[in-house]
Amino acid sequence: METRLRLFTVDESGLRHPALMTVMAIIGLALNAGAWFMIGVVVRPLELGSAGAALLLAVPVAVGSAARVPAGALTDRYGARVVMPVVSLISAGSVLALTFVDSGPALVAVAVALGLAGTAFAVGASLVARAGKPRRRGLRLSVFGAGVIGAAPILGAVPLLDRAAWHAVTVGLGAVLAGYAVVAALVIRDAPAPAHRGSLPRYTLDVLRPPATRQWCLLFAAACGPLLAVALFLSRYLYSTYHQALGSAALYAAVFVGAAAVTRPAGGWLTARYRPAPLLAGCYLLVAALGVLIAFEPPLPVVITALVGVAVAAGTAAGGLLYVIGRAVPPEQTGLVIGVVGAAGGLSGLLMTALLGVVHALDASYTIGIMLLSGVAAAASYLCRRHEWFDALSFPTLHATPAALADAKYTATGTTAVTLAAADTVARPGTVPAVLAELATRRELVVVYGHDAPPVGSLSPLQLVAAIRDRLPRHRVAGFVVDAGDPSSAEYDLIADLLADGGVAVAVVDAADPARAAAALADRVGADSVLRLVLDPRDGVRLEAESGAADAARRAGALT
Repeated sequence: METRLRLFTVDESGLRHPALMTVMAIIGLALNAGAWFMIGVVVRPLELGSAGAALLLAVPVAVGSAARVPAGALTDRYGARVVMPVVSLISAGSVLALTFVDSGPALVAVAVALGLAGTAFAVGASLVARAGKPRRRGLRLSVFGAGVIGAAPILGAVPLLDRAAWHAVTVGLGAVLAGYAVVAALVIRDAPAPAHRGSLPRYTLDVLRPPATRQWCLLFAAACGPLLAVALFLSRYLYSTYHQALGSAALYAAVFVGAAAVTRPAGGWLTARYRPAPLLAGCYLLVAALGVLIAFEPPLPVVITALVGVAVAAGTAAGGLLYVIGRAVPPEQTGLVIGVVGAAGGLSGLLMTALLGVVHALDASYTIGIMLLSGVAAAASYLCRRHEWFDALSFPTLHATPAALADAKYTATGTTAVTLAAADTVARPGTVPAVLAELATRRELVVVYGHDAPPVGSLSPLQLVAAIRDRLPRHRVAGFVVDAGDPSSAEYDLIADLLADGGVAVAVVDAADPARAAAALADRVGADSVLRLVLDPRDGVRLEAESGAADAARRAGALT
């Protein structure tokens, strides 16, 4: 019987009502997102200047974005049942405190506390990721992302409220947040997560080391940065450029945020059915094109239509990225990864908002600033179209080593032989070396590469060796041409010596199916597992027990 080792494994006995947990996470995100922008309620009544108001609005966004990283790490370690109620109680107290502030220092302190409401994004993502089966995790995470719609009513209602009304709103939202914190503590049940060894900072650095995390940060910043910048700046832009009343401008901002929120699940749905990189590239290109149109200040109806188009395209891109992350990242690490990615999105929004303000102060126009933001979106589209980024997004490899392999009882050598056919490198030539490099950081690795009559577009042996070496600069990586029919070949001894020195060997065989050569090589070097690397359009990368080499693996006692 074939033993299949998948990219991710979940103990289904630990699943806890995934639909209910997802709903609880969405409600928590919506309420806390509303609180995150609640500081705007006091800006107008206190009659702050434009500079003071802008600074005050930026404080909670900056704090919330930066705090997502530790909040996500803490949720991965202690669970959303602990962290989500704490975040919601802090938000509730901060919102209620808004009714009593009457000085600048107190207002800044409340703004800092309100910023912690923004961490609900990372906390809720961790809960959603650990609440169900892997196949649905990406789509649930993109649906969860729609919870940011909770900010839309606050953005739309703030300029329309008198002092009595905003007092009632703050008290009401604070009470609802406090009630939600109690319900969350009683209802939320996290699926069991493996214990994290070592200190929290070291765990954080280990999770953030893979290159995929940096790619997601850049792309999420390009998707969410314009959304946050428009949400913070749209009222002022429409007021100064098109002379719209403050109430109408705020209503347009609310519609913009709502459109971006509701399209996130659509982005996840589309990403589940189509290749992610072309979809994301198209979304960013649309954002760039509409941005250029907006920069030239067309009539107001055209601007509003274009802004809604930007919201739909950027929201779809954000939902697609959430889907990719949900499918790629182990559930016990999702909170931290989403925290880092979300921090990149929030901080990029602040930078883009500041850019618009600075350019307008220098040039008395928003045209140059909007064109620069369009350039950012165009650059993101270009990066998605690059081959390596295309591979990384299509088959994310943040945690390529299967849990079953990582938990196996190894022999003293701890060596794994992986068979790979040239045909398997055609569709994703960047993914295969990434997976093998990740595996090599955990085991002694020898790759048996079948290169007989290779198809067009496959990796040559030299390309495969170079790609693995690029990802493992501290490892010795060497290729050997071996005779599959001659187990006494001297190359087998050279491979054993290289493995003993901590290197990575690529054994190239003149066979379309390298299973036989892998069995002989595994016997010579004492490998305790022989696996086959397989790429699947839906499940991504998986490692299966190589049936042709099963006897050699059983003799080593590693496949269980």
